[in-house]
Amino acid sequence: MTLPGRLLLIVAPPWVVAALLDLWYFASLFLRSANVSEDTVMKVVLAILSPVAGLLGVVLGWWLGYLKESRNQVRRRLSYWSAMSAEVEECKGLAEAYLRREAKAPLYRLSTTAYDHAWPGLLGDGAASGEEARAILRFYGQVIQINRGLDYAASLRIDSQKALLDEEVNRLMLKAKNLIDPKCTDPGGPYYSQVRTVIDMHVKSSGSDT
Repeated sequence: MTLPGRLLLIVAPPWVVAALLDLWYFASLFLRSANVSEDTVMKVVLAILSPVAGLLGVVLGWWLGYLKESRNQVRRRLSYWSAMSAEVEECKGLAEAYLRREAKAPLYRLSTTAYDHAWPGLLGDGAASGEEARAILRFYGQVIQINRGLDYAASLRIDSQKALLDEEVNRLMLKAKNLIDPKCTDPGGPYYSQVRTVIDMHVKSSGSDT
């Protein structure tokens, strides 16, 4: 038997080994019933088994590669969802901080790092349904709007335009409240509770698959 055939018998699943042994057995019986010599039986059986073993080796190699990639995909998705989970909580915490009126134009911005890097990968893997994608896009759409408002508020503070700054702060307060309020009545809301539900479901599902 060729070297690939021998290696296959070592690493192959039991059902593959059993199938090869069955093929060997029935081929031997057939040839012996035809009064073929023992040496000829061995040569014929080996001639049959070697290409079959080679083909099964190729199939087995493909299967092992597919299995490895599937496991890597599950781990990658769990990493992406976990990063977005942490980021959503950070955004919630900063929105709550702004609602406490600690600063009208703070230096911080709500993070979108995980969204920018993990979300394209999840979309590419087809890891979210249409409705789930809408929940995530709506949440981060609000986050991006809040960040633009914070940039504008910072520019107004620098220019000492108090009236416009107060107006922008009121708008930001409303957006921050709507971002995390479970009773938000915006057409796309409630933002936080929807995205939290989606991410928690995927973190749990991906974790159970690892």
